[in-house]
Amino acid sequence: MKKLTFLKSLLLGVLMTVSANMYALGAGDIAIIAVNTDATKTFTFVALADIPASTTISFTDNAWDASTPAWRAGEGTIQWSHTANVTAGTVITVTLTTTPTVSIGNVTKSGSFDLSASGDQILAYQGTTAPTTNPDANWLFAFSTENFVWGNNSNTSDVPTSLTAASVAMTTSATETDNAYFANGSTAQSSVTVSGTKSELLALFTDASKYYKNDAGALTIPTYTITVNSSSNPVAATPEFSPAAGTYTSAQSVTISCATSGASIYYTTDGSDPDNTKTQYTGAISVTSTTTIKARAYASGYDPSAIASATYTINVAPTITVTEVTLPAFSATAGSSQDQTITVNGSNLTGNITLALSGTDAAAFSLSESSITPTAGSVTDKVITITYAPTAPGSHSATLTLSSSGATDVTRDLTGTATLAKPTVNTASNIGKTALTLNWNAVSGATSYEVNVYTKDGSGESTLLSEDFSKFTAGSPNGSADGTDISDKLDTYTLVPGWTGSKVYQAGGTAKMGTSSALGYLVTPSLDLSGGEVTLSFKAMAWAGDATELKIYVDDALAYTATGLNNTDYTLSSYSTTLTGGTTASKIKFEGKQASKGRLFLDDVVVTKSGSKTPISGSPFTTTETSLQVSDLTAATTYYYTVTAKNGTYVSPASDEASASTLGTATSNVSVQGIFVRNGKVIVTAPAAGESIEIFNAVGQRLVSTLSTAGENEIAVPAKGILLVKAGSQVTKVMMP
Repeated sequence: MKKLTFLKSLLLGVLMTVSANMYALGAGDIAIIAVNTDATKTFTFVALADIPASTTISFTDNAWDASTPAWRAGEGTIQWSHTANVTAGTVITVTLTTTPTVSIGNVTKSGSFDLSASGDQILAYQGTTAPTTNPDANWLFAFSTENFVWGNNSNTSDVPTSLTAASVAMTTSATETDNAYFANGSTAQSSVTVSGTKSELLALFTDASKYYKNDAGALTIPTYTITVNSSSNPVAATPEFSPAAGTYTSAQSVTISCATSGASIYYTTDGSDPDNTKTQYTGAISVTSTTTIKARAYASGYDPSAIASATYTINVAPTITVTEVTLPAFSATAGSSQDQTITVNGSNLTGNITLALSGTDAAAFSLSESSITPTAGSVTDKVITITYAPTAPGSHSATLTLSSSGATDVTRDLTGTATLAKPTVNTASNIGKTALTLNWNAVSGATSYEVNVYTKDGSGESTLLSEDFSKFTAGSPNGSADGTDISDKLDTYTLVPGWTGSKVYQAGGTAKMGTSSALGYLVTPSLDLSGGEVTLSFKAMAWAGDATELKIYVDDALAYTATGLNNTDYTLSSYSTTLTGGTTASKIKFEGKQASKGRLFLDDVVVTKSGSKTPISGSPFTTTETSLQVSDLTAATTYYYTVTAKNGTYVSPASDEASASTLGTATSNVSVQGIFVRNGKVIVTAPAAGESIEIFNAVGQRLVSTLSTAGENEIAVPAKGILLVKAGSQVTKVMMP
């Protein structure tokens, strides 16, 4: 009875030992060190730890999807086992004939295990049941004839995450190698001898640079002598990365940690395997571009850890930038244009930058280019011209949008103000004794014209004020105007005393008014603006980006608003207007549009007064044509006229004043005698008074229009060179020296 009890105990112990040994292996306890996918096909593995008797190891060429995780079915499995213990360092080769054979132990085949010369993998695990998760403890080793990645093609596989440090891929791309074996170098060997601890040998067998490879037929596997040195030390914990390996859209700060107390971590970023001669980890690693970090831990009393590897793919988001945060308002007359530019930059671009205009008034704007092609993903200081070309007066707006695949759109608001251009008058025609036709050029955007026709009392023109601000010498007429307000001592700087104002500054021969937040103004001395026609002319411009209007007041009543002041490149524009309603002691005030960004520059202010005007009956006339026949006039009389263009509420500046004279009572075909030049003047001898005398320059511009007196007429002409003199029905060419 005692013997029977003893036998039962012994049998139970054996069974417990066998059961324990069935699951005695772990990742890296074997290594696949040779594969031939060309006939005759083979694979070779080495035991890096003792393999207990009757342990089953399965080798499959099915692929593993680590993300799902799941297997790709349809291939096969080789199951190996041996009735005796297999000691560490033992090398075993499986030959894949129709019925597979093995150098040590026994093998059985299930399914279609047939290594492909177009790329394949062998995944090894303990037991007969395939793992279903990445961290499964039964995973042993992974080998691939190309890179490990799921879905390159039907012959590729992920590596299970628990085999990161117990796997080897022969290439880093989808380009495979047919045959390879561990040679402890890259050249062919007939025998290979290596020794070391398990971790040291595993580091060799997982280094693809230590393998000899070719595609020219099955290789003769060298004779291996592999000695696995025992170590009583535990293995340091494998380093861990944070954040985890993956794809990111911005730079990452990667930290590495190790669960083994007191461990030092060494790492590489050049693809090589780390050891304790590499860079020691001391703090977070900045990863700004795609990088693979490999790390290994060393600690006193421990064997080195397995190598941890993490690849960070950095796909930085594309960006578009426009230097100009805002664009000044455009200003142009209808039918003309104004340009502005923007500077565009881009980085990490994957496609062209497209530029598009949108909005109700988009047609009023155009772009020099609608697409920008990057170079190596970048655009550097690309200048784009934006043109404002209105066809009608009014306020216009649009939105400019710059976009590129994956980048955030950049928009800029565009605004523009269009006015009507000042009409240009032409020579009167069809001149008779009581009628004539007035002519002018068409103004783009105008729908009608107003024509003022009048006579003058002939009292002449006098200058009431002329100020060119030539004593405003400090500063420059641009963004570098002088910063000292001289409003309280203007008499020191003006040619004519009596000016007053607020927020007035010298600007290199011009007067600057206002600050970025305060309204400025200038007021003339008292002037006699009563009676006659008063004309104000001046030059003005706006501070860059500021409002483009200047208000003119007569005795604090708004008399005129100058619009379209240049606010882009500090260029003065000329303005002229007629003032009415003045008194014998009137003052003219120049003021900006607004306190905030209403700065402007003023120059060459001239106020003149001529004899009083008397409109003819029916004046002003309105017409949609570019000519006007005026009748019921008095013979031998000079008539004056101006033209303004209109479109709804928009009115252009008045044209320059022109004149035309009706014929006198003398017979129009009377021959005029004695047309010549004397003492710098044209002499015309007329037989009677009232004959029309017109003098033109060589390009047809009329310089003088007057009526003759009987006898010799001496006429001053503001021109030299060839002149054409039309007197009555006679035309004579003369030379003015």
